[in-house]
Amino acid sequence: RFALDPTRGQERALRSHAGAARFAWNWALAACLERYRAERRWCSGAELHRRWNQVKKADPALAWWEQNSKCAYQEAFRDLDRALREFTRSNKGERPGRRLGFPRVKKRGRCRDSFGLTGT
Repeated sequence: RFALDPTRGQERALRSHAGAARFAWNWALAACLERYRAERRWCSGAELHRRWNQVKKADPALAWWEQNSKCAYQEAFRDLDRALREFTRSNKGERPGRRLGFPRVKKRGRCRDSFGLTGT
Protein backbone atom coordinates (compact mmCIF):
# COMPACT_ATOMS: atom_id res chain seq x y z
CA ARG A 1 0.00 0.00 0.00
CA PHE A 2 1.13 3.48 -0.80
CA ALA A 3 0.06 6.95 0.28
CA LEU A 4 -0.58 9.06 -2.80
CA ASP A 5 -1.03 12.77 -3.33
CA PRO A 6 -2.23 12.88 -6.95
CA THR A 7 -2.90 15.95 -9.02
CA ARG A 8 -6.43 16.41 -10.38
CA GLY A 9 -5.48 14.80 -13.69
CA GLN A 10 -3.81 11.88 -11.95
CA GLU A 11 -6.80 11.43 -9.65
CA ARG A 12 -9.11 11.36 -12.68
CA ALA A 13 -6.90 8.69 -14.28
CA LEU A 14 -6.88 6.62 -11.07
CA ARG A 15 -10.68 6.82 -10.80
CA SER A 16 -10.98 5.88 -14.46
CA HIS A 17 -8.83 2.78 -13.94
CA ALA A 18 -10.84 1.81 -10.85
CA GLY A 19 -14.07 2.23 -12.82
CA ALA A 20 -12.68 0.15 -15.66
CA ALA A 21 -11.73 -2.63 -13.23
CA ARG A 22 -15.20 -2.48 -11.66
CA PHE A 23 -16.82 -2.67 -15.10
CA ALA A 24 -14.58 -5.61 -16.06
CA TRP A 25 -15.49 -7.46 -12.83
CA ASN A 26 -19.22 -6.94 -13.40
CA TRP A 27 -19.02 -7.85 -17.09
CA ALA A 28 -17.01 -10.98 -16.28
CA LEU A 29 -19.38 -11.99 -13.48
CA ALA A 30 -22.32 -11.78 -15.90
CA ALA A 31 -20.39 -13.82 -18.50
CA CYS A 32 -19.55 -16.46 -15.88
CA LEU A 33 -23.16 -16.72 -14.73
CA GLU A 34 -24.34 -17.04 -18.32
CA ARG A 35 -21.87 -19.84 -19.01
CA TYR A 36 -22.66 -21.58 -15.73
CA ARG A 37 -26.37 -21.65 -16.56
CA ALA A 38 -25.61 -23.15 -19.98
CA GLU A 39 -22.72 -25.53 -19.22
CA ARG A 40 -22.48 -25.79 -15.41
CA ARG A 41 -18.88 -24.46 -15.58
CA TRP A 42 -17.27 -21.14 -14.69
CA CYS A 43 -15.04 -19.20 -17.05
CA SER A 44 -11.34 -18.99 -16.18
CA GLY A 45 -9.49 -15.69 -15.99
CA ALA A 46 -7.70 -16.40 -19.27
CA GLU A 47 -10.95 -17.33 -20.98
CA LEU A 48 -12.59 -14.13 -19.74
CA HIS A 49 -9.67 -12.13 -21.15
CA ARG A 50 -10.05 -13.80 -24.56
CA ARG A 51 -13.79 -13.07 -24.55
CA TRP A 52 -13.13 -9.46 -23.52
CA ASN A 53 -10.70 -9.01 -26.43
CA GLN A 54 -13.43 -10.11 -28.85
CA VAL A 55 -16.23 -8.06 -27.30
CA LYS A 56 -14.39 -4.79 -26.72
CA LYS A 57 -13.51 -4.36 -30.39
CA ALA A 58 -16.92 -5.41 -31.71
CA ASP A 59 -19.08 -3.22 -29.46
CA PRO A 60 -18.90 0.53 -30.27
CA ALA A 61 -20.30 1.33 -26.81
CA LEU A 62 -17.03 0.03 -25.34
CA ALA A 63 -14.77 2.39 -27.27
CA TRP A 64 -13.56 3.93 -23.99
CA TRP A 65 -11.63 0.78 -22.97
CA GLU A 66 -8.41 2.08 -24.57
CA GLN A 67 -8.23 4.98 -22.11
CA ASN A 68 -7.08 2.62 -19.34
CA SER A 69 -4.28 0.13 -18.89
CA LYS A 70 -5.02 -3.41 -20.06
CA CYS A 71 -3.73 -4.58 -16.69
CA ALA A 72 -6.76 -3.13 -14.88
CA TYR A 73 -9.03 -5.44 -16.88
CA GLN A 74 -6.74 -8.48 -16.65
CA GLU A 75 -6.37 -8.21 -12.89
CA ALA A 76 -10.15 -7.87 -12.45
CA PHE A 77 -10.60 -11.10 -14.43
CA ARG A 78 -7.95 -12.85 -12.34
CA ASP A 79 -9.53 -11.60 -9.12
CA LEU A 80 -12.94 -12.90 -10.16
CA ASP A 81 -11.42 -16.24 -11.20
CA ARG A 82 -9.81 -16.53 -7.76
CA ALA A 83 -13.05 -15.51 -6.00
CA LEU A 84 -15.08 -18.13 -7.87
CA ARG A 85 -12.49 -20.86 -7.16
CA GLU A 86 -12.44 -20.00 -3.46
CA PHE A 87 -16.25 -19.86 -3.36
CA THR A 88 -16.41 -23.33 -4.91
CA ARG A 89 -13.78 -24.70 -2.53
CA SER A 90 -15.64 -23.16 0.40
CA ASN A 91 -18.95 -24.75 -0.60
CA LYS A 92 -17.30 -28.16 -0.95
CA GLY A 93 -15.75 -27.81 2.51
CA GLU A 94 -12.22 -27.88 1.10
CA ARG A 95 -11.37 -24.36 2.24
CA PRO A 96 -10.62 -23.72 5.92
CA GLY A 97 -12.38 -20.90 7.70
CA ARG A 98 -15.84 -19.47 7.38
CA ARG A 99 -17.97 -20.10 4.33
CA LEU A 100 -17.60 -17.58 1.55
CA GLY A 101 -20.54 -16.03 -0.22
CA PHE A 102 -20.93 -15.82 -3.97
CA PRO A 103 -19.04 -12.88 -5.56
CA ARG A 104 -21.25 -9.81 -5.86
CA VAL A 105 -21.71 -7.10 -8.44
CA LYS A 106 -19.61 -4.05 -7.60
CA LYS A 107 -21.39 -0.71 -7.52
CA ARG A 108 -19.81 2.73 -7.66
CA GLY A 109 -19.83 4.31 -4.23
CA ARG A 110 -20.70 1.01 -2.53
CA CYS A 111 -17.33 -0.69 -2.86
CA ARG A 112 -13.74 0.43 -2.42
CA ASP A 113 -12.28 1.86 -5.60
CA SER A 114 -9.33 -0.31 -6.49
CA PHE A 115 -7.49 -1.88 -9.37
CA GLY A 116 -4.38 -3.97 -9.85
CA LEU A 117 -1.46 -3.53 -12.21
CA THR A 118 1.04 -6.19 -13.17
CA GLY A 119 4.64 -5.21 -12.69
CA THR A 120 6.69 -5.26 -15.87
